[in-house]
Formats: sequence, C-alpha cells, structure tokens
Amino acid sequence: MISKLEFGKLRLSQFIDRDQIDELDQWEYMGRLNIGEAHGFSEWIRTIERPDFLWCLSLDLPTFPCPDKVLERLDVPLSAGANEDSVRLALGDPLEDTTLRPDRRSYRFGFPASEPYCIDCTFDLSGELKYLIVSTELITLRA
Repeated sequence: MISKLEFGKLRLSQFIDRDQIDELDQWEYMGRLNIGEAHGFSEWIRTIERPDFLWCLSLDLPTFPCPDKVLERLDVPLSAGANEDSVRLALGDPLEDTTLRPDRRSYRFGFPASEPYCIDCTFDLSGELKYLIVSTELITLRA
C-alpha cells in the first residue's frame, strides 16, 4: 500500500477527465460531513475539517473506467473482478463479514499491518469482486 500521506493526496481527477466527475459537497458518510469527487457510485471523499486529505475512496468496479490503474497506484494486490479466494490470499482473513443484500457478501480487511487501512470488498454471488472501499483514520494522517 502507498503511504497514508500519498493516499491523502490522491484525487479522482488524476484518473479520469473532469467532465466525468461530479463534485460532492456536504456529503455525509460514516457520521462525517465530506467534500469530494464522484463518478457514478465511485466516490473519493475528504472531510470538511481536512479538505486537503483524502480519507476514503470507493470504486464501483464494473462501471469505473480504469479500476486497475487506481489499484496499481494504491499498490493494492488486487484487480477488478478478482475472486474471493485471491482477495483472501492477498489481504489475509477478514476482520468481519456482512450481508446487507441477499445477492452480495462484504468483507472488511485490515491491510497492511505496517500502516493499516480498512479495505471493504463486496462480492456478487459468483464470488467476483464488484465494489471496493479503501479508508484510513484521519487521526493517523500528518500533513
């Protein structure tokens, strides 16, 4: 994984054209008000208190134009469409699992141990990775 400082500097506009991006303002997520960028259901958000640092990004893998490019930049050992076994091999055992919809399974991983991130992976019933959230706690970030 890239360092949290490098992660904090990432912007969606580094990967896709600005005309494909919707700006987010007053976006509530995980009890925080955020600003950021979105492309469909892919969102890259920063808190209003720390507008200079990305703390969370999500990728809707089937609809995002270049998911593997983002994963490569993050230095996450995954690819779009990965299966559950390859994700577990890359990230280890999940910290928790959740079923919010009958046709999806989600797992939360802590990765890597040296500078941990939360990585949430959602799979369809065939076991294919469909949605990915990478987040970090703001208190560990240093400007």
